[in-house]
Amino acid sequence: MRRTTIYLSDEIRACLFDLAARMSREKGTRIGMSDLIREAIKEHLAKKGLKVERKEEVIKRMLSTRGKLDSSFEERVNEVKRGLSWEIPSA
Repeated sequence: MRRTTIYLSDEIRACLFDLAARMSREKGTRIGMSDLIREAIKEHLAKKGLKVERKEEVIKRMLSTRGKLDSSFEERVNEVKRGLSWEIPSA
């Protein structure tokens, strides 16, 4: 994870604080405002048809297809790899 800064209105911050406190009491474990924000962002992205995946899961899935697919698909995978901002190791 990377730290980032967002600006929230006082009203939204207060709602998130209250919700985090209530959920923490209900679950018996600490839930922070940042947890709620991450969850809301993931849900919003899912509604837009985007799936949030961990980098390691994407790499594992991509490497598992190596040598099993036709060359045109392999080339499409390589195009995607070139567009990523992180390195995928060679098998």
